[in-house]
Amino acid sequence: MEVNISTADQILTTDGIPLKVSLRKTERKNKIKAFLLVFPLLLFIIVTFIVPIGDMLTRSIDDSLINEVYGKTFEEYKKWDKAKDELPPEAVYKALFEDIAYGDKLKIGRSLTRMNYSKSGWK
Repeated sequence: MEVNISTADQILTTDGIPLKVSLRKTERKNKIKAFLLVFPLLLFIIVTFIVPIGDMLTRSIDDSLINEVYGKTFEEYKKWDKAKDELPPEAVYKALFEDIAYGDKLKIGRSLTRMNYSKSGWK
């Protein structure tokens, strides 16, 4: 059922605008003002809390540094038949030695720190 209210039944403001329309405009302006007052705090919370937490979560599952530093080792590791042999072949150990001996020391340190988070004893 639709109820039609004639203009005679509507309450008008002093400038002739229906009260409902005027009230709706005023409430909208008040909501915008309230949002603009809260916006700096919201932006501060997003920048100082949400973004760093998101960055930390993405870095917690990112192992690209380890794959970059130990590239030769992982190539040899893929060739190893785990079902057949108990220990990795000598080529895996040689590749690990070469990666550590000739690699960038800063990246090696960071990768060892990252691996130490998963299992202690790497550093």
